Amino acid sequence: MCRILWVEDDTGITRAGAAAMQREAQRTGVSLSIETAPTMRDARMRAHTADCILLDLGLPDSTVDQTVASLDEMCANWPPVIVLSNFVDPDEPAAQTPGLYWRVIARGADNVYSKASALSDPRTVLDAVRKAILKRMTRTRKEHKESHAA
Repeated sequence: MCRILWVEDDTGITRAGAAAMQREAQRTGVSLSIETAPTMRDARMRAHTADCILLDLGLPDSTVDQTVASLDEMCANWPPVIVLSNFVDPDEPAAQTPGLYWRVIARGADNVYSKASALSDPRTVLDAVRKAILKRMTRTRKEHKESHAA
C-alpha cells in the first residue's frame, strides 16, 4: 500500500487529481491511499503517516516563500516530498516564478510538477512517487548498514 498525503487547499484539484491517480493505480495494479491536508499545520501533524507527500507551495497558512523556506526541515524529517504547484512549471520556464524551480530542488524536494501536468498525466506523478519512495528506502538502508558497520 502506497500512502500519499496531498497538501493542497483546493478541494477541486485534490478530488480530480486523486480520482485520476486512483484510476492509474488500479490500471497498473498499485494499491494506493490518498489523504489530503488543506494547510501546512495539518500536514505537519500527519506527515508521519504517509509514504510520500505531494505539496502545494501556496497554502492558507503558509506563503510560497514560507513553504519554500521550510523545505529543508520538511525534506530532512518527512517522507519524500514532491511539489505540485502553479508557481513552478519545469516544462514552461517562462511561466514560473524566476528561479523557484531550482530553489525548491535545492532545498530537498524530490521532484517538481505543475498542477496541470499532474492532473493530465497521473502516471508521471505516480512514477515519481514510486521512485522517491524507493530512493528514500535505499538511502535509509545504506545509512543503517553504515551505522552498524562503524
